[in-house]
Amino acid sequence: MTLEYLDTVDEFPLNHNQIIAQQFIQQVKHMNRNPSEVTDVYWLYAKRKLINYPKHTKNSGKWLLFSNKDNIDML
Repeated sequence: MTLEYLDTVDEFPLNHNQIIAQQFIQQVKHMNRNPSEVTDVYWLYAKRKLINYPKHTKNSGKWLLFSNKDNIDML
């Protein structure tokens, strides 16, 4: 699959792998910016840099972090 951002309604519906690829493209565009500098997407994704993720368990899931703009870059 070519990593190319789809931006027209004619190219939908996307399958799950295409959605993941689209999210990856958005992450790459913003990975060197502070969260407070990103205003063109609704969600920001974070991944560990130093160590691997632990194995999934029944309690695994997604986290949502809420902060004001003054503190968001320190999270």
